[in-house]
Amino acid sequence: MNYISYCVSYAELMQKWIEENHMSDYIVVIYDPLTHIKLLRDMKVEVDELNLFSSKVMIVFFINLEDSLKFFDQFEREKGPFIQAWALGYKVRENY
Repeated sequence: MNYISYCVSYAELMQKWIEENHMSDYIVVIYDPLTHIKLLRDMKVEVDELNLFSSKVMIVFFINLEDSLKFFDQFEREKGPFIQAWALGYKVRENY
């Protein structure tokens, strides 16, 4: 049997997703949202219950960079999920 295999990281997947779908948006990417569902609900983040249980990433949209960074800053690094803030296709902040 002959084959070739390779791995793709979450970072590579998200970069491609952002390039394809969010080049003109301000977003916060929340990784593994199901693990942090209580925190997200406490923060009043709208959660799509139907898709949450099969999701590995949640995208939250904002009108401007300032609002996205205010939201980002609400997450405690030690207790919260891994998150990233993106603006116009560029990663501007992450919490790890």
